[in-house]
Amino acid sequence: MSKAARAGLLTPHDIPQGTVRAMAAVGIIEVGHVDEIWACMPSPEEARQFELPAGVPVIVFQRIAWTTDRVVCLARELQPADRNVLLYELGDISARDRAEERK
Repeated sequence: MSKAARAGLLTPHDIPQGTVRAMAAVGIIEVGHVDEIWACMPSPEEARQFELPAGVPVIVFQRIAWTTDRVVCLARELQPADRNVLLYELGDISARDRAEERK
């Protein structure tokens, strides 16, 4: 049986501990990933599934994960652009929290 099968990754289902922990439990150690984010127009099927009005794009989030020697995961997620915000917080931004507390 493959490591992916032992980790329970070959059939679609919820993985409560997440895929990274499930892979690590069978010796597949993710050491890094590359994220790509872009916007594009949805396919007709995607527009139907999201019930999007004409002209509304989707945001595509794609992550490719690596071990020290190979790709181990490709995840792609689509979200309607008119209903989502991407927010990245990097570094020490605790001053923002203190400013919010003073309000």
